[in-house]
Amino acid sequence: MSANAGGQDRPFSLPEIAQYRNQAQQLATQAQDLTQQLKQAGATPRDQQSLDEISQALRNMAASRAYDNAAELRALENTALDKMKKLEFDLRKQIDTTNQQLYLSGSEDVPPAFRSQIEEYYRALSKQSGAAPSSTTTPTAPGRRGGGGGR
Repeated sequence: MSANAGGQDRPFSLPEIAQYRNQAQQLATQAQDLTQQLKQAGATPRDQQSLDEISQALRNMAASRAYDNAAELRALENTALDKMKKLEFDLRKQIDTTNQQLYLSGSEDVPPAFRSQIEEYYRALSKQSGAAPSSTTTPTAPGRRGGGGGR
């Protein structure tokens, strides 16, 4: 694997690999603990399965072989992150049934190649609901203004 320093990939050092593997393992353990807590609280099997999948993705990131291939590690990172975002979205839907606007964290981080398709999708949705589209920008996360940008 490689780290991105100044826009250029460089191999991870052994201490960096050890640190990242340790962090991934700790997060996997926390996800597994959360699975047990949700189970005790009566969470749905689907939510428990989602957390198990997140935990497995993080354990895969903790494997030493993951740091040998930059593309593989990026794919593992993206898999874990996507599963976390989906779980967050699903939990928000279950918890906040009064809010008609649901957001995915990071929804403003849309790859440029997909931006026009997403804008078209939202325009089509607004036409189905009978409301006129207010703009052609993608929705933003709560507490944010505009179509993304600075963090």
